[in-house]
Amino acid sequence: MDLDLLGVVTDPGSGLSPSVARRVGVELLDPASELASQYEALLRRYDRLISLHASSKICPMYRRVREAQPDPARVRVVDTGLGSAGLGAAVKRAAELIRQGAG
Repeated sequence: MDLDLLGVVTDPGSGLSPSVARRVGVELLDPASELASQYEALLRRYDRLISLHASSKICPMYRRVREAQPDPARVRVVDTGLGSAGLGAAVKRAAELIRQGAG
């Protein structure tokens, strides 16, 4: 049975620094760069992505990533409804669950 390699993605709105994101196995998007190409590069490394972002009510990043993600079958963009501190904790937990085998 082939298992998908699942990646966790977020943006700086999560409150995660690049060093913490690397340490916990989370990919951090650069909002100043073109987002579609970042997703395409990540999809060369991962079979699927879960992309977690702050509430669309308080952060425009959710709308931007929804528009930029190139393959809805392989990229699930999630409006967590959270602010930065809560989002950072949720992203770390998602990465931990995936390392433990959650799909």
